[in-house]
Formats: sequence, structure tokens, C-alpha cells
Amino acid sequence: MGANIVAARGRQLRTLLVAVVGLCVTLAFAILVVTTTWNVSVALFLGKSQLNPTHFVAGLPFPDHPDMYVVDLADGFSSDEFTGTLPSTGITFVMSASPEELSTWRRFNVLAVAQGAACLDSKTVQMSGQVRPGEWIVRVRHPNGFETLYAHLSNLEVVTRCTSPASDWQAVLPGDKLGMTGSDVNRTSRPYLWFSLRAPDGFEHRALKLDMDVVERSVAVGRLTCGQEHYMIVCPPRGMRRYLREISTDVAAGTVVIHPRLPRMYLFSPRSASIEVVDLTANASIGMIELTAIPTAMDIDRESGQLFVASMESSTITIFDDAALTVTRVVPVPTPKRVVIDSVNEWVFVLSDFHLTKLDARSGAVQQTIAIGQFCTDLDVRPNVDEVVITTNDGKLLVVSAPTMEISRQISVAPGRSLSALWIDQRTNDAFVAVPSDDTLRVVRGESVARIVSLPSTPTALSGNSRAGRVYVVGTKPNGVTSVLIFDAASGTIISNIDDRNRIASVAVDPRTSRLLLGYVNRRGVRVFRD
Repeated sequence: MGANIVAARGRQLRTLLVAVVGLCVTLAFAILVVTTTWNVSVALFLGKSQLNPTHFVAGLPFPDHPDMYVVDLADGFSSDEFTGTLPSTGITFVMSASPEELSTWRRFNVLAVAQGAACLDSKTVQMSGQVRPGEWIVRVRHPNGFETLYAHLSNLEVVTRCTSPASDWQAVLPGDKLGMTGSDVNRTSRPYLWFSLRAPDGFEHRALKLDMDVVERSVAVGRLTCGQEHYMIVCPPRGMRRYLREISTDVAAGTVVIHPRLPRMYLFSPRSASIEVVDLTANASIGMIELTAIPTAMDIDRESGQLFVASMESSTITIFDDAALTVTRVVPVPTPKRVVIDSVNEWVFVLSDFHLTKLDARSGAVQQTIAIGQFCTDLDVRPNVDEVVITTNDGKLLVVSAPTMEISRQISVAPGRSLSALWIDQRTNDAFVAVPSDDTLRVVRGESVARIVSLPSTPTALSGNSRAGRVYVVGTKPNGVTSVLIFDAASGTIISNIDDRNRIASVAVDPRTSRLLLGYVNRRGVRVFRD
């Protein structure tokens, strides 16, 4: 009897122990699920302050595919194109091995990027005063009130109309198929997806635009984007520079100079007697330097940080302290139009139409001025060999000894043609010269022209990145579009290009990140591109 009781109690204890262990395992699993779900929910669905656009890019609104491209970061539909639609910001995706050729665009599945309730909407398009049928748009409303919009769809999986009560909309999870890409009957017969985020107040805010770094990491390496162009501008060929962001400025950035050590940018407009200072970390203006005359050119000493600003209007070089942004000295120099600093030898060279002036980079004192005898157009320096190189309007390069300020030799580059711009690769001392009259870029190596490169645009300005071996040519195409051509300095071949319907005036390279910053004559703001 006693043995049976002991055995029964043992079985009860074992059963109880198994139950307790099972309960603990179940509870632990439940905590894990709840924690994970809570983390995701907090990230995605707890309101505007918690919504980060990158959370919508876990899978992107399509399957990962090597031929998927972003071809537009557009301002999107304007209020007069889509009845009842507010101005918006969207992204256009296409699937194609050659996205610049519309005939190669292919259909692909469109997927929900986050949990929510989906409905089917359509828009009538008002163009040229006529109302035409629009395309299907799937809207997915997420628990925090935000919506994702998927436009130009076909083969729809969502059938519930948006006019139905929201409680009747179809439940979707991340990755659920919403339909396939269709086409915009009023713009192109080729399939593409227009994707956007809409806030609870009805506006598709620019702040919610997907960051291109995230898009490129999430889709694949080597994606291209046209930058912030007008709606449905198709990208140039593969290798297009990647648009990153736009920095708002108070003036049109005709000339841009980047601080060599600090995350700071200086810019000025050819129509304003001031220089704007922008913090590149905050992407915000931190002040204006007021001048007495309109600036012509500027450069910054990478050792001292002093900013040298030339003004033809006042015939002066104004020197600023970069820390206090205050004037330290004003130096009279006749009609200066270019200024270049040799930080290695602590010289500043100032070019006017027929003269070259050398200043001490520390004190700003004028050391010597020489007459050139020919009309000068641009200059650059070769610090490692103590030379200054000047371009002229009769097709010559003049090489000046920096210590003695004597012309040591002349190199014929394009006889009888004006040379508009010059950039020197500091690694090789090769001189890259722009010749606008025949749309060429000429590479001078040693004492002769080593290469002549035909350009698709008329060159107006040059810049480069010696460390990366890149040359940047700003030019204007026959159709009026301005562009930046990116060259490999070693081979002289075009790697890529940036096209813009706004007038690009200058391109600068951030020495900390090697990103390109484009300034414009006709608009405020500086656009940042990946190099």
C-alpha cells in the first residue's frame, strides 16, 4: 500500500514538473513573440514621430531583382493633373536591363511593404482641359494612420473599393501581392510603379521620401537614379550618378567651396554681395557673410582655413577667418577673376585678364605682380613642382615658375581657340583643358597634348578629385540641358554623367566623403550626388 502511494505521488510530481516546464517554455516564447512584435509595432505603427521611411523598405514594394531601378525621385503629380490630389513626392521604379530604353521595361509583382488595410482607388486625369481615364491605385492604410500608395497597377489582387467603409478594406501583411505593374496611359505605355507615402493629414511629405542610400542597399548594388528631376524623366544609361539629397540655401549657389577639414560649405551667387555658410552635417545655413561688392571667385586655404574672396567689382581680395567668419584683411588687386591657393608653399595666386599676382597665404601681403601679355581665362597650380599654369584665349598654356614669377614655357593646346577652364591632377600633374569652340577636353601631359576627348556638351567649368582619379566637366547640351560629365583621369573615358534641366554652374567635391555638390545659377539649393 505505502509503495503504491509513493509511486502515485512520484507520478503526480513528474506530471506537475512537466506542466511547469511547459508553461515556462510557452511563457518565454510568448514573451519573445510579444517583444518582437512590440518592437516592430513601435517602429512602424505608433504615430508620426516614430515613423522612419527606412522601416518601409524591409522588402521594398517589389521582389529583389538585379534589373530593378529607381528612375525618378519626382515632385510627382501636381494638383491640376489629378483631380482631388494634393502635390506629392514619389518614387518611380522600373524593371529593365536597360532602363534608358522604355521598350525594355518589364512587368513585375507589386508587394505591400508593411501591415495594413488595402483598398482600390482610381483617379481621373485632367490634361489639356480634358478629363481622361486614369489608372488603378492601391492604397494601404497602416495602423498609425499613414498610407502607402502604389500607382499604375494591373492584375489586381485588391478588389475592395476605397469608397467602402474602412472596416471592410482587405487586410494585408508585408510581402502580400497587391497586383502587377501597369502603365500610365497619358505618359507612356510601358509598365512602371509609382510609390509614395501619405501622412494622416493627406499630404505626401518630402520628409518621408525614401533615402537613396537605403534604396540602394535594400535593392542591390549599382542602382541608378536621375536625381530630383521632373516627373517621369527617364534616366541616362547605366552608371548614372546617384542622387542623395538637396541642401536648402538662401542664395543661388553659382560657386561652391568646401572646407577641407570641417563639414562646412561656402557658396555665393553672381548677383548677391554675400557668401552663405552651410553646415554639411545639419544641412542647414549657419550664417551669411556680407560683402561690400559682388564676389567673383573664392578659394580656401586647407592649412589655415582662411577664405580668400575675389571681387572684380571692387578690385579686392577679402580674407576671412573661418572660425569667426570675420574679415581679417582686404587686399587691393586689379580686377581679380580667379583665385587659387597653393597651401603647400603658402602662396595665393590671383588672376586678372592680363596679370598674375602672388600673395602670402598667411599675411595676405602682395609679394609680386607680373604682366602676362595675353588674355588669361583660368589658372591652377602644381605645388610639387612650384608651378602655376594659366590658360589663354588663343589656345596656349602658360607655365609660370611660382618662386620667380617668370613664364618658363608655353604649350600649344588648341591654336587659335579660347581655352575656357583648367584643372590639374595633383598626382600626375596632367592638365585637363576645356575647349568650348569644338566641344573637347584636352589632356596635356608634359609638353604636349596626350589626348583629345570629344564631349556631348559645350564645356563651361572643370573640377576634379585627384585622390579618386576623377575629372568633372560642367557643360551645356544642344537641347539646353546642363550636365556634369564624370571622367576617369587615367584613361580619359566618360564613366557617367548627371543631367539637369536647371543651370549647373559649378561642381565641388567634399574631401571628407568624396561626394559631389552641384551649385546652380537659376535656383536656390545645392544637390548632393554620390561619386
